[in-house]
Amino acid sequence: MLDDARRKFVLPYLQRYPEGQHVPQMRQWLDEIDVGQLLLQAERRLRGNRDGRNAVETAGLAALRAERQDGVNPLEVLEQYQVVLELTEAAGGQSGDAEAEQRRLWRLQAERRQAELRVQLLQREDLGVVVSERFAAAEKLRQAGSEAAVRLIYRRFAVMFSAESRLEALRDCARERAEGRVAELPPF
Repeated sequence: MLDDARRKFVLPYLQRYPEGQHVPQMRQWLDEIDVGQLLLQAERRLRGNRDGRNAVETAGLAALRAERQDGVNPLEVLEQYQVVLELTEAAGGQSGDAEAEQRRLWRLQAERRQAELRVQLLQREDLGVVVSERFAAAEKLRQAGSEAAVRLIYRRFAVMFSAESRLEALRDCARERAEGRVAELPPF
């Protein structure tokens, strides 16, 4: 059904009217259809308990798994989508067209889900508890000697919430801790 809409309506319009007034909407629909197809393929890989075919797909599948897993701190799910964004940015225009398009679609999915999940998280009454638990988990990793993992957690927090003025004190704390400095967790 998605493929029919893509093949019968969206692509013919874009080919026939490349400068048409509805091109932006058609491109948006095309992206939605293509991301939907990507997620259907991801679903099959998840059901088959298969790994991704490349690093970006593997990270995307990990994010989908984390999102479905009970008891996972919502910040961990956001971090998983951040990994997808980091990998797609690092890959840039490398490799073939099909692989570049797959990366672009995973990036769209990660951006959309991360934005949706961030809004949900910011509306939670227990946001302070969620952040405190994630920061405490990071400090346990530090005690276990996993300094690189600790810095990534804090750095990703600072990046994911860079535009949130209400989390400024937490973001500053995360930045300090990402640099290996001691910073008290501010009251929330």
